[in-house]
Amino acid sequence: MKQILCALLLLMSPAMLAEEPEKRLFDEPIEYFEAALLPSLSLSEAAEIITTLRGFHLRADSHPGFHEKYEPSEWGIYLNVAVRDPEEISAFKDATTTKEQITTRTVEFPAPKNEQVALRIVFAYGKEAPEKALEAIRASIKNIIVASGHETAGKQR
Repeated sequence: MKQILCALLLLMSPAMLAEEPEKRLFDEPIEYFEAALLPSLSLSEAAEIITTLRGFHLRADSHPGFHEKYEPSEWGIYLNVAVRDPEEISAFKDATTTKEQITTRTVEFPAPKNEQVALRIVFAYGKEAPEKALEAIRASIKNIIVASGHETAGKQR
């Protein structure tokens, strides 16, 4: 009996390993920002990435500005990428506001068909933030917009 069970397990194992679950658009949102991480971290005096259960936060700033957890200084960057429940985000949104020296862009992606998660990106930065890091983050956001099929909606950046 043990031999039959072992043989059955050996036959099933390769088939089980070959079948990977289909990857969904927002399964690993940090992957979209890989090219932005190094410039963001290396061009600032203080920086950190904090992963969360459903996304991540990136903070990069000068030392005085780094004391504010969610608000960058005029030299800083704050990026919050969060997977959300589909009920929270019903439509694609790409909005930018500027208040004093800080620009905040919020991009929301509804859950794609047959998926059960949506995505919200909040990207705030000061007018003196490192341009190379800003360009890399903007390119990452644009890649998500294209991958989600919303490239014709909202403003192109």
